[in-house]
Amino acid sequence: MKYPNPAQEMLLALAEEHGIGEQVAGLLVGRRQSLLCNVPLSALLTARRSQIGISRSSMARRVGIAKSVLDDLEKGAPGVGKNPRLPTLRKLAVGYQLSLPQVLVAAIHSMEAAHRVRKN
Repeated sequence: MKYPNPAQEMLLALAEEHGIGEQVAGLLVGRRQSLLCNVPLSALLTARRSQIGISRSSMARRVGIAKSVLDDLEKGAPGVGKNPRLPTLRKLAVGYQLSLPQVLVAAIHSMEAAHRVRKN
């Protein structure tokens, strides 16, 4: 199936590579935009951590990443090397009690937004 959004196609390719293609495809059916289309990774993580009710330091320990990395992710800090790799996104999904597809889509949205800013 062809999706109208390159981010959706990228998300599905990643999902298939990691054995969750059918789950993600089911989420994308009939959508013209990315899931959580206006929610970048920084906003998703910050809101979820607030719901859980723990500090950034505690969340960094829970996720298993450096607090400075989590600070950058929650602040949406731009820059080279700030786009997390799939193993980090998996850790974030588990630590924040979110589904991997939610985290992937939010990360893709953040990358798309950063790309648009760099183009202008």
